[in-house]
Parts: sequence; structure tokens; C-alpha cells
Amino acid sequence: MTSPIYIESLHLHNIRTFEDDTDVKFHLENGEIPQWTLILGDNGIGKSTLLQCIAWMKPYLPYKKDEIPDDFIPAPIINDEENEVLEDLIKKSSNEISTGKISANFISGRKLNKTKKGSIENNCNTSIEIKVKGEELLDVKTDLKTEENSIFYNGEEIFLIGYSASRQLGKLNIENKLLYDNIQSFIAEETILFDAEDILHTVNYAYLGEENQNKRKNYKTYLSSLKKMLTSIVPDVNPSDKIIIQPPKLSNKKNSSAKILFKNNLGDIVSFSNTSLGYRSTITWTLDLAWRLFKKYPNSKDPLKEPAIVLIDEIDLHLHPKWQRKIMASLSEQFPNVQFIATAHSPLMVQAALNSNYVVLQQNGNKVYLENNPVTIDGWKIDEILTSDFFGLKSSFGPKYDEILSRREELLKKEKLSKKESKELEEIDKELKKLPIGATPEEVENRKLISDLVEKIRKDNIIIEL
Repeated sequence: MTSPIYIESLHLHNIRTFEDDTDVKFHLENGEIPQWTLILGDNGIGKSTLLQCIAWMKPYLPYKKDEIPDDFIPAPIINDEENEVLEDLIKKSSNEISTGKISANFISGRKLNKTKKGSIENNCNTSIEIKVKGEELLDVKTDLKTEENSIFYNGEEIFLIGYSASRQLGKLNIENKLLYDNIQSFIAEETILFDAEDILHTVNYAYLGEENQNKRKNYKTYLSSLKKMLTSIVPDVNPSDKIIIQPPKLSNKKNSSAKILFKNNLGDIVSFSNTSLGYRSTITWTLDLAWRLFKKYPNSKDPLKEPAIVLIDEIDLHLHPKWQRKIMASLSEQFPNVQFIATAHSPLMVQAALNSNYVVLQQNGNKVYLENNPVTIDGWKIDEILTSDFFGLKSSFGPKYDEILSRREELLKKEKLSKKESKELEEIDKELKKLPIGATPEEVENRKLISDLVEKIRKDNIIIEL
């Protein structure tokens, strides 16, 4: 396996919503880099900006060590962006000079979910400083510092892949070399995915038609890995023999095109094109990742086990709650050396990520604040997560009851209530007693029966001796 390179931290100052110094940690307090970092926060608060800045900070070292021109200056890939893009990153203040900074630290030699002990590591720090005055770009300074240049040359450079929230399903495009590096399209939020069906058919044809026995064996192993990966990730499809790669059929009566078919647990056979958008999108981007690993590491015995950094905007997009709960564990199992950094809106994703790193964005006035690993959520229920700092909801009962609770707090803060306000508070308390409390429908019903029984005992003045 290739020596892994991951991102350890990111620093921003005066970049879009991040006006103050903001440090994002992709490691735990003990130095361990977990496989998953979940970024949470409201829409428009800056989650996508963090992912884009990670991508922008990737070192740009495109040459082999013995082919570097004398005037070549290593820099992060953001250095190639247009002036207008750089200007728009900075939060400006009238006609004064405004400065924005981004820096990132990448680390090689440390395995995921392992502490630093006993490993030989090298760091690479990339940075950019942008100065503007009004709408005028004044100055741009980039820097790249590394202890060991060789880890970024000869094919060992950081392998970083991005999937924006706008993931477009491609068609017959797996040999399009312009799509091999998808960072720019990710930053532009227009990720074009490789054709999932074309990937499976191509690998299948390569396996069936290869005469070299070693290559044939490798293709067969890779094809098996793809099927295993899909059956692990896709709900209701378990054994890999339930994924059918059907070549074109020719007959005197009717011709049929090549198809990818899925056999679900009910025994129904469904073609890939007839699955839901959530199925097609998730199947496609995971196959896209597997294909990119194969193309990056063509000599690997198991490309899915090779290292990479993968950025996913809105990983829970189109996913049913049951799928949200299992997809992170499935991806971890199938891509064990990939560092996943994803944004999400679902408490189910948080609940499923017990050993992950959390980054929570919150807004206070015009400023955005960031908190790394705010609390441990081991054993928490969904409503507890929703009303925590992760999501900041007042309650898990809906807008109507949020208004009632806010009014109750307002009344309780008063030193003295009028008769009308006292009556209102009494009615609010009665209304709140009707709220269903419990983790399951059965528990809710049991609690309601107990509450009704207590009310009847009080009403009829029944005395119970214990």
C-alpha cells in the first residue's frame, strides 16, 4: 500500500463567513486522525467553504523531481485561481485594506485511527495571504513548506477527491482524462461523476477478454471488490451474486443492450436505470471513487484499500434514514484507508459516527464560530442530538411547540403574572402534558396510559396504599 497522506488541520482568517481566526482540527486530542470528520451547521453558514479551502490548499507539485524547472515555485492549487475568485473570498471593509489567510497542514506516515507513536512522519504546510482594497486585488502571497519533498513527487502526491452537493451522473465518460482530477469541478460545485454502468461493464469485459492470467486475476479481484462494496453500501442487496452484469444480447427476434441489474431481498430484479435517484446517486459516486482509486493505483492488488482524502458535501443527500445510519460504517469497511470529510444535516449521521471527529458551525450576529468535538454523543437519542449544540433546535416537537415553550419561558421570567397570564401559563402546561414522550410508539402509548391513570386517580380522589 502507498504511504498515506492526510490533512491534519486547516486555518482561516477573514475568509467569507469566517471573519475571526478559525482553526479546524481533523484530529482528536490524542493526535489520532479518525477516518471521518462530520461538519455540521445551518445552510449558508460556511460548511462548503471549509471543504473548498481543503481542496484549494492541496500542494501543486506537478513535476517529477528531476524535471523541475529552475523558476518553479511550489504552491497550493489556489494559486491558479482567477483574481476575481480570490477577491470574492475576502470579507471586505469599505475602502480599507482587508487581508484574508488560509493555511493547511498535511501529514504523511500516520495511519488513520492511530496515534503518532512509533511512526515516521513528515509535514507539509501550504498557505495563501490575499490583500484587497475595496474591489481591487492588491497582493497575493503563497507558500509551501515541507520537511521531505520526495513524498509529493513521483506519483506520491496527495490524492484528493471532491464530491459537491451537485453530483451529476455522467454517461460513457470513464476514459475522459479531463475528469481524472475533479478538484476544480468540485470547487465550482459541479461534480461530474463517471458512468457507473460503464465502469462495471468495462471491468467485466476486461476480465472476460484478458488473456494474460495475472491481469485476468487482478481484474477478477477488482470486479469482486466492486460488487462487495456495492452490496455492503446499497440497502436490501446482500450477496454479490445479486448484482448482475448483463452483456448485450442479440437474437433474431429482439436485441437488448447491456444492463446492470440488482436483485433485492424480495427477489425482484431491477435495472440500475429504474432505481431511485438516491440509489443511482450513491451507487455512482461510490463507484466513481473506486474507479479513481483503480486509475490512481493501477498496480495495487486491492485499489479500494489505498489511501486518499475524500470530501463529500451533503453526504446524506437523498438517503433514507435507515441508509443514513449504515452508510458511514459501510464506506469505512470498504475504503479503510480513505480519510472522509463530509458535511451533513441529519442527526442520524451524527448518531452513527460515534468514533468520528465533529466540527460544528454556529452563527452569533454576523460572525461564525467553530467548535471541534463539542461533546460526546455515545448513547444519545435523536431528539437529544437535535436539541444539542450540533443542531441547536429548541425542541424536537416542531415549530408549534417551540413557540409554546418560548412563551412559557417568557411568562416564567416575569416576577408577577396577571390573572390572564396565570391562566395562559396553566393552559400551556396542560398542552405540554399532551406531548408524546418516549423512544418508540409503544413507549409513547404506555406513558400516555400511565398519565391518564394518574389523572383519573387524582380526579376521583383514589387512595393507593403501597
